[in-house]
Amino acid sequence: MLGQDPKAVQGLVSDLKMLAAYETAAEWSETKAMDGAFAALSWDDSAVKAAMPEYLKSTGEERMKVDYAFNALVPRSSPDADPRQARFGFHR
Repeated sequence: MLGQDPKAVQGLVSDLKMLAAYETAAEWSETKAMDGAFAALSWDDSAVKAAMPEYLKSTGEERMKVDYAFNALVPRSSPDADPRQARFGFHR
């Protein structure tokens, strides 16, 4: 991670917190909290846009490492979860 922008890590941590906040709010049917967490996600992240072509070109072990990390960081939700959770990638 040398040479990487530390803001990218801060953004990832912030988004992971918002994913957890959204899921918790959904479990308690707290729609205002759900809306707040959903709105706080960084939907237009330049670091993700820059990395996406590299991910799409990757195959085999490289792709598996990224997929493994994503699946470890972003848990799957129940099948009857809120439709917006599908946008997070919870439903794979």
